[in-house]
Amino acid sequence: MKRNQVFVAEDGTQFETSAECREHEAKVSIQILVGLTAVQVENAMDRSNVALSDAIERAGKIISARRRESGELRRTKKRMAAAPPMPEL
Repeated sequence: MKRNQVFVAEDGTQFETSAECREHEAKVSIQILVGLTAVQVENAMDRSNVALSDAIERAGKIISARRRESGELRRTKKRMAAAPPMPEL
């Protein structure tokens, strides 16, 4: 007997590796977002369209991951404001 591991995307497409599966799901979720109307976005926001809501969430995760990788989201140290001048006595 041979054990075979298959990764299945949310649309039912099967892949041999998890990386291929993730890449496919990322492409599909981005394609869903093209040409959305305001009503469709509202439906995603109130979760009445769960598939679209999940696609928007995945796209957001991809965007933030790429921003972190590029260094765009690095934290900067807070600068202390200059103290106001002391009044003369």
